[in-house]
Amino acid sequence: MKRDWLTFMVNPRNGVTPDNHFDSLLKFLKTQDDILEKLDQLGVSEKPEKKATYPEKRYASTRSTRKGGCVVCGDENHREKILICKQFKELKPGEKLNAVERLEACRRCLRCHGEDEECAETYLCRNRDCKRGSSSDHHFFLCLKGGVKRKEYVKMEKPSTRRQTFTEEQERLIRELTPDMAEKFRNAFTNMTLSEERELEIIRQGLSYVESDVHSQEPHWDTKYPWIEDPSSLPNNRSAVEATFLRMEKQLKREPDWRAAYITQVHEMVERKAAKKLTRKTIADWKGPVWYVSHLIAPNPHSVTTPVRLVWNSSQRFRGSSMNDLLLKGPDVLNPIRAVLLRFRRGIHAALCDIKKMYNSVWLEDLEMHLHRFLWRDGDDGDIEEYAITKVNMGDRPAGCIAQLAMRETAKLPMFTHLKEERRVLEEDSYVDDILTSHNDLEKLDGTTKKVEEILKAGGFFLKPWVRSGQSGRQTSTSEHPAPSDEVFFLPNQVREGDNRALGVGYLVESDKLYLMTSINFSNRQKKMRISQNLIGEEVRRKTPNPLTRRQLLSQVASLYDPIGLATPAKQKGAILVRKPFQETGGKALTRDTWDTPLSEKLRGEVIHLFEEYTRLNQITFHRSLTPVKSIGEPWGITFSDGSDQSYGAVAYFRWETEQGILVQLVESKAKLTPLDQKGEPVKAEVCGVVFAARLRKYIEKHSRMQVEHWLHLLDSQTVLGAIQRDSYGYQTFSANSVGEIQKSTSVEDWRWIPGEQNIADLTTRGATPEDLKENSVWQNGPEFLKRPVEDWPTKSAKEVAADAKEGINKLQRKCFTAALTRAQVGKKIQHAPHIPISPTSDKGKDLTEEGTKSKSKDHLLVFSGEYP
Repeated sequence: MKRDWLTFMVNPRNGVTPDNHFDSLLKFLKTQDDILEKLDQLGVSEKPEKKATYPEKRYASTRSTRKGGCVVCGDENHREKILICKQFKELKPGEKLNAVERLEACRRCLRCHGEDEECAETYLCRNRDCKRGSSSDHHFFLCLKGGVKRKEYVKMEKPSTRRQTFTEEQERLIRELTPDMAEKFRNAFTNMTLSEERELEIIRQGLSYVESDVHSQEPHWDTKYPWIEDPSSLPNNRSAVEATFLRMEKQLKREPDWRAAYITQVHEMVERKAAKKLTRKTIADWKGPVWYVSHLIAPNPHSVTTPVRLVWNSSQRFRGSSMNDLLLKGPDVLNPIRAVLLRFRRGIHAALCDIKKMYNSVWLEDLEMHLHRFLWRDGDDGDIEEYAITKVNMGDRPAGCIAQLAMRETAKLPMFTHLKEERRVLEEDSYVDDILTSHNDLEKLDGTTKKVEEILKAGGFFLKPWVRSGQSGRQTSTSEHPAPSDEVFFLPNQVREGDNRALGVGYLVESDKLYLMTSINFSNRQKKMRISQNLIGEEVRRKTPNPLTRRQLLSQVASLYDPIGLATPAKQKGAILVRKPFQETGGKALTRDTWDTPLSEKLRGEVIHLFEEYTRLNQITFHRSLTPVKSIGEPWGITFSDGSDQSYGAVAYFRWETEQGILVQLVESKAKLTPLDQKGEPVKAEVCGVVFAARLRKYIEKHSRMQVEHWLHLLDSQTVLGAIQRDSYGYQTFSANSVGEIQKSTSVEDWRWIPGEQNIADLTTRGATPEDLKENSVWQNGPEFLKRPVEDWPTKSAKEVAADAKEGINKLQRKCFTAALTRAQVGKKIQHAPHIPISPTSDKGKDLTEEGTKSKSKDHLLVFSGEYP
């Protein structure tokens, strides 16, 4: 049935588009009568037992409903605001209608008002059968014809935080199709749940593209928020927000610099029309719901243009309600950071830029604007005035999904359908407001960046100047956007104008190198920011706290951000030290209350040495481009994996043939600690490392957009190599699942054994210093044998390993048998001894035990004795 639907969808005669996707699916399902009949036959024929019913609760009032409490629950706090009543929302539509009639409220807005007053039409029933002309005459809560109930919105399935991928069957089908057909099928394969698709569709319907309106004369997007229920149920929270504002003012009096920065940020928002001051006439004329949003200032030392920014608290509750409680969030539409960085490293030439104030690029409708009022005054003596946010606010629950969807819908406008590469860049090579792309042709890269800028400008998005690999400084941008305002002061450890980052990884533009931004800092925090400068290597030993606790150690190690595993050995060395205090106690103190326990003096010395290494780690650079200049053909993919009692991991390389010879590039690595209370043999860590290697290959194949000619996977465990060759169903659960995943992701013929001293993945299991990871090191360039012809590599296939082991056993047996037979022939009595275990091992000491054999002669029992090795 799924295949029939896909065939139906790609047929041009059926006219299936993203806009009528659900209608087309319903039309298709109605044609599948035979399938529906079979499903009906599978249903339960017997009626289920009825549950015990209870008499309906009825409420009586001896007073007038206008002067008494709520007609449903009797609460006097919302006698004329029935939408706030929780019991009312749980009633059936007919019971709700009776309650509204008893209250004598308006059937359209469920509020009590005069006949001459107009009510909002936002939440009228949208059922086609209920419409009388252009609209219906009742609220959607009162619909008797199967409207969507409130519970069905509130109790939606929560979106999964794990990003799903195409199934193996879907990927195989896509590979067999032509490029045009494959693109249509990719759009059909959705990785969302039904609730996520429904939320995305609601958000998409709220977006509207306009050429010009009262907001702006330039093309832009307007949006309506995806409300779960009528925002008219929100109470007036001005008093609470005013108290928060006055408290914030008192705090800023003690910090003049922060106060000046705060004023600058508010004025800057008004200047670029992201907020506006409301006049008394505007306030008086608005009859819809009103909500006030509190705000505060937050430091952002990692930003060059906005080191301080305003933060809006749309989740602040008042009388048990907040604006974010009434909004849908929408699905996670962000691309994985690892995938974006991997494609950023794909080409010889690279370019990156930021979208300026991305969230504030989408305008709000009038209803949403008045639900984003805030209070402000420049001086303490002036009156507190009311302002309103006019653009999408970062603190709102659906803001991220709205901004991302507006950007992608801009790329899908009819005028840009021919720009396939530029549309792909916006959809795949972006993360929030960052765009990172690369190409082997510099002219094509320049053309792509210009077209991307044109597309975004058509949607009201403006870019900061592009940064291109090899250039010095930022280039000018053709986008019309205000220059950043002068900052009042600089924050500690603030990123400077010449510094560039690629999604948190440091980027040296002129040399086209990446580096990790490390920091060791034990100073106190103010507004979640360290108040002192980061320590340099000479200061670490002197300024490290004594005693040093486990919590402080974890805080410093966790601050090392390395999303693509460029320095996994250094990071893993810190992770092993974090676990060491728990190992010292013998596993007896594993509760959370032990994080403030001081480290021992011996361990403190090791930790200080680690911190000194971390201060030098930001001086180690890594090549950004994975493609060398003047390469020949496609690269080979090489993975190494290893495991120990402390850790296990894997690392991937690309091996290129160039005009100058063989070149090896570090791609990614990944490592993880073994369980503290390790159960089972150490070989399990080797198996986990091999699984990581298989996953690295699968991830690179899916996201790199690079063609790899051939893959080889190298490991130093003969035991694991032999296990991969066998069917997975013959093992217990752990081994069966692991071997099954390895065999599904890779080919068993691609696995090779190498000696342990040649396995570079050993660094991920025991850690390394920054000097071991520097440029032109074995870690970055791979083992030396990778630069030789494949025939000269010190590797063995599974068959060769088995043959060598069998030959070794045969030689040992012949030697022992000859020695025993010689002694028998000279008439000496042979002493009985236990059988010799013949145990050829891997270089890691993992036994592949083979028992000796017994052989009988005419007069003697020949036993292999330890006396004759």
